[in-house]
Amino acid sequence: MSNRRLLPAAFFTATAALMVAALACTCGPVSTLSNTIGTAGAIQGTVESAVTAYGPTIEAGLTEIVPTLLAEATYMAEQATLHGPDLMATITAVVATADAGGSGGQTGQSFTQWATMAIASSQRDQPEWSAMQAVGPPNTLFCGDQSTAWSPSTTSGAAWIRVEFALAVNPTELHVYESYNPGAIYRVEAINHDGQVAAEWNGTPEQRPSPCPTTTRFDLTAATSPITAVIIYLNLDTYQNFSEIDAVELVGTIP
Repeated sequence: MSNRRLLPAAFFTATAALMVAALACTCGPVSTLSNTIGTAGAIQGTVESAVTAYGPTIEAGLTEIVPTLLAEATYMAEQATLHGPDLMATITAVVATADAGGSGGQTGQSFTQWATMAIASSQRDQPEWSAMQAVGPPNTLFCGDQSTAWSPSTTSGAAWIRVEFALAVNPTELHVYESYNPGAIYRVEAINHDGQVAAEWNGTPEQRPSPCPTTTRFDLTAATSPITAVIIYLNLDTYQNFSEIDAVELVGTIP
C-alpha cells in the first residue's frame, strides 16, 4: 500500500520539475519574439508617419506630371501615325540598298533618300507646321500656307531646319521642296558623322513666287567626306512672311 501512495507523489514531483525546466528554456525565445514584435510595430508607425507626411506631396506631383506624360504619349502616337509610312519607306529603301551591295551597298552606287528626322530653330505648332513635316516625300500638293509643311514661328529674321538621313553618302545634290514663298534659302551646310561641315552652299535669297510648289537644287559635290545631315537656312525678311519646306531629298553615292 505504501508503494501505491508514493508513486503519484514522485510523478507529480517529476512533472513539476519538467515544467520549470521548460519555462526556463522558453524564456529566451519568448523575449526575442516580444522584441521582434515591438520592432515591427515601430517600423509600421514610421511608415504610416511618412505616408501621412509625404503622401499629399507625392500625390500632387503625380497629378502635375501625369497630364504632361499623357500629352507626350499622345503626340508621339500622332507622329508615328503621321510619319510612320514615310519613315518605313525610307528605311526599307536603305535596307534594300545595303542588301544589294553588302553591308553598305556597292561603292560608287547612286542612292537617293528622303529625310528621316528633323529639328528646327522654331516651328509654328505641332504636329501641324512642325519640323517633322519636312520628313519623308512631299505631301503638300498645292502652293500656300499648308500645315503639311514645316514653317518657322516667325515672319522675319533668320530660321533654320536640320534634317537627318539614314545612310551616309558622298553627296552630289540636295533637293528642297519649297511649298510656300520659295527663294528664302541663303545657306546650306552638309554635315558629316563628326558634326563638321563637309560642304556648303551660299547664295542670295530672292522672291521666286512661281512656280510653287517648286524643287530647288543645291550642288554639294565639293563635300570632303560622306554626310548624314544638312542644315538649311532661311532669310524670312525675303517675304516678310512665312516660308515653308515640305520635304528634303539627298542624292549621293555609296562611300
